[in-house]
Amino acid sequence: GTQDRDGDLWVASLRGLIRCDGQNFDTFTIRDGLRANLQHSLFVDADGDIWSGDDRGSATRLRGDRVVASYDAAEAAKGPVLALAVVDGVLYRAVQGKGVVATRLTDGSHRLVPVDIKPRRNGLFSMVIADDSVLWLDDGALYGWTTGRDAPQRLDPGPFVGLERNSTGAIYLLRANASMLRWSSGGREQTESGFAPVTDGAVSAVDAFGRLWTATDNTLISPLGSRYQHPAAGLSDLFVDRQGVVWMAAGNGLVRFLGSRFMHIALSPDERERIVYAIHED
Repeated sequence: GTQDRDGDLWVASLRGLIRCDGQNFDTFTIRDGLRANLQHSLFVDADGDIWSGDDRGSATRLRGDRVVASYDAAEAAKGPVLALAVVDGVLYRAVQGKGVVATRLTDGSHRLVPVDIKPRRNGLFSMVIADDSVLWLDDGALYGWTTGRDAPQRLDPGPFVGLERNSTGAIYLLRANASMLRWSSGGREQTESGFAPVTDGAVSAVDAFGRLWTATDNTLISPLGSRYQHPAAGLSDLFVDRQGVVWMAAGNGLVRFLGSRFMHIALSPDERERIVYAIHED
């Protein structure tokens, strides 16, 4: 998920990008400059600009209410952008079935590293930034691609099942038994264990206090082990915003959880247009 500096929540959906300020929803589509309406992934850069990746391999950059730049897919890497990040003038895109593409924003040149990029059964491929590197998991191992290097490096053999970056910028690696490691370029340290294993059918998020939230097909599990039956159908993303509100992206829209109550937000009267893929705070 993504939340901007103003606290607005951004959603990547089947019908475009949606911005929510807590009361109103604004939708951005191809009419506003997007290359495609079906958006898969979101990222907020150091300047506060919103970046989105679509189903064709393209990326779009928004500043406020305006599209300021678009970047076409590399010829050999067209497909859904499951994650993206921008570090030191380089745009990184994780393209399903193709690999990780690094594009220099100054000249538009591409470099593709073949990686078996595929979504989990629920949830999307995870990519986060750390200092001047972009990180992701491949076959359970942690890889990092540092700006200026020709290729990524294997940083930790794992095995890990999840990679999360919370609203404070802290990075966590998740193991199948629900234990967590906090990672930095200087090493890693054990943190707390969750109350539910992070399986292939679950989505997860780490809140600002470094606590793990997990959601399965019908249950949201809090860091204290409390279980809540949720109304989300077809989970794809779990996000905890800076205010501690839990958001779920699903095939039937958005679900908001606060305290012990859920609120379902359909987003569209047409069931086919309710699908949400990712959530972010700007």
